[in-house]
Amino acid sequence: AGPLGDILNRVLKLAFGWMAYGVPVVFLLMIAALLKQTDEEQDKISTHAYIGGVLLTLTLTGLLHLWVIRSDISRAFDLVREGVGGGYLGVLTSYPLIKFMGFAASMVIIGAGIIISFLVTFNVSFRDLFLSRQQKSQGKPQALKINNAISGFVKEVVADIDEETLEAGQ
Repeated sequence: AGPLGDILNRVLKLAFGWMAYGVPVVFLLMIAALLKQTDEEQDKISTHAYIGGVLLTLTLTGLLHLWVIRSDISRAFDLVREGVGGGYLGVLTSYPLIKFMGFAASMVIIGAGIIISFLVTFNVSFRDLFLSRQQKSQGKPQALKINNAISGFVKEVVADIDEETLEAGQ
């Protein structure tokens, strides 16, 4: 790859660690999320895929670095220089967690962050994951989703309110 390739390789490994090889996969997931948009969303800039991609990268690098510093957190920065773990982004997310909460709690938080980042990337509500296809086809309202357009805040249905509840409240 030449001298420029060696420099880029070193910079990417310092920033992302082992995740330097996974960043293109995160970009492919972002592309898939953008291609999944409906026709009415095509005209607007979708922020959910970008935010989800950044969150996914941060949590995955944090997971990798958390795994390698679990036995000795004092070596967190030395491991980055050696090219082991999740790079400086991994230290940014994993070091404070393991320092203040310990390994097990940090793994739970990072794992939850990975799940949340996938939901944000594909703009899927947690409730939609558990609805059957039949319930989706019946046109039941969807739960709150992340804003996917810069021009407005909430585009989807915010709450499930039936007519009886609405009449009772008046």
